[in-house]
Amino acid sequence: DRTQQHGREHESIQTTPRPGRCLTSSTHRAPSTRTSTTFHYFREYHHHSFYAAPAMLTGPGDATAHAESLWSQNHPAAQSYSSFVDHFKEVFGKPSWDSSISEELYNLKQDNLRMPHSSSSPHVVALLDSGSVGNFLSGALCRQLRLRTTATSTAYQIQSITGSRRQVSRCVGPLLLQIGVLHVEEIALFVLEESTTDMILGHLWLEQHDPMLSWKTGEVLKWGDTCFLELPVPHSPNPNHLPVQATSIESPLENRSMDIPACYAPFSDVFCPKRASKLPPHRPWDCTIDLLLGEPVPRGKIYPLSIPEEKTMEEYVEEALAQGYVCPTTSPAASSFFFVAKKDGGLWPCIDYRALNQITIKFRYPHPLVPAALRGATVFTKLDLRSAYNLIRIREGDEWKTSFVTPTGHYEYLVMSYGLVNAPFIFQDFIHEVLREFLHRFVLVYIDDILIYSQNLAEHRHHIAEVLKCLREFQLFLKAEKCSFHQPSVQFLGYNIDSSGIRMDEGKVAAIRDWPTPTTVKELQ
Repeated sequence: DRTQQHGREHESIQTTPRPGRCLTSSTHRAPSTRTSTTFHYFREYHHHSFYAAPAMLTGPGDATAHAESLWSQNHPAAQSYSSFVDHFKEVFGKPSWDSSISEELYNLKQDNLRMPHSSSSPHVVALLDSGSVGNFLSGALCRQLRLRTTATSTAYQIQSITGSRRQVSRCVGPLLLQIGVLHVEEIALFVLEESTTDMILGHLWLEQHDPMLSWKTGEVLKWGDTCFLELPVPHSPNPNHLPVQATSIESPLENRSMDIPACYAPFSDVFCPKRASKLPPHRPWDCTIDLLLGEPVPRGKIYPLSIPEEKTMEEYVEEALAQGYVCPTTSPAASSFFFVAKKDGGLWPCIDYRALNQITIKFRYPHPLVPAALRGATVFTKLDLRSAYNLIRIREGDEWKTSFVTPTGHYEYLVMSYGLVNAPFIFQDFIHEVLREFLHRFVLVYIDDILIYSQNLAEHRHHIAEVLKCLREFQLFLKAEKCSFHQPSVQFLGYNIDSSGIRMDEGKVAAIRDWPTPTTVKELQ
């Protein structure tokens, strides 16, 4: 059907337990009397998952011209359409997991968790229908996936737009439903036999999640604000049982993806490269450049650049101008601009601030020590700040001192640049103030590297959320590709750290122990 191939967003239903999910006052679940059944269902099928095909989107319309409408066949006079809605909300109301169920869901070994692959999974088409009061899953799909169904307390009939009637007397779930990459929820559905659509999500679902749809592209551009609340995670008694599940978080505005645990999807903005490229505000920690009295300002020369270097330089300056990081200047000072080669063959822009640094009053800030509190921690996460120095503004009035010259112009920085002698100390002082309430409790930070350590996974997830909230508040951003989450061991500041203790990095020790005797002047230098 061509209509089912237009305007769709990738969806998946997952029976694999996820660390985070949508949680609102009307999140659907099976009746409380089905708790034990639900428990056994999850135990039996927690390993099974499948992707769905893109969803067909149908627009709002006249309620009389809906795809599926429901009413009771037993008491048509007493149980009207509105009565059924009330019953539906009562049956599939707010979830209330008991601790034994939660413990079972999260007590999964790390090596048993696998990301689903569409190549080996059946496809599911979901119909978003504002005219349907209920959520439905086809009976054929239930049988295909061997999903366990339970009887409803009342049998209902449905009427399609053609006038035909069918009976609904069973439900399935709760299932974990993932739509796109940002939305995960727990949902229960009525089983609909002889359905031409795998899944129907009705008016109550649309009201609950309030998605903003693009009718042109078929994408969900935005979810309701309550869709990113998190469930508390139960205590994990075994530190080796780490329920890590990654998801790809994509922005509708950017064709970029970031692999982070799904439970941190509410903080996807903290990992957004586009947000990190904006000019930061002035803060009390602005970079100050105080010069020694009576010293002449530096006047660097223009270095000749190769054709590839000239092209890279022009791209660098254009991007920095667009971001607001630099601006043209008539400053009396000037430092030279050049490139150094990267290991991968690329070019790294550098500014020769040696003359400026010689006349700058130096700051001092102590290097952090690895605290004894790390001993006993079993779960670790490392976060890497994106463009760390560029997140600090130059103090107003000091911008001219950062000026540099290129073959195409004379510019000055509005943000702290790499190469300034006090940049590491200024940023270390800043990030310490930002995370001060967490330091030596569960956080260790050195410039742009943040280490979070905890005694167990439940505590660790809470600690990470607290740090991410703090970074968001101060408009600091992370490189998702350089972050590592929920690790049993990490390397930090030259140490190997795990639950057994803190040890020197053997690679660094070996490099010093096996240092060859220099035989040339260059090797001696």
